[in-house]
Amino acid sequence: MLGTVNVGTGGSTPTSGGGGLVPQVPDSARSLVVGTLVAGLSVLGLAYFFMRYGGDYGTEE
Repeated sequence: MLGTVNVGTGGSTPTSGGGGLVPQVPDSARSLVVGTLVAGLSVLGLAYFFMRYGGDYGTEE
């Protein structure tokens, strides 16, 4: 393995290649996450609704 070091006055620092790449998420994975979140929030919303506004069905007159 060989390398060089250049020392000079003034000037800009050289930039190295690479970096700055954003990972790409497939559409199928994105739709799976959205569907899972919608299903989870629906279950939580229905659970809250039934716990808050559910009637007492045990007594009959």
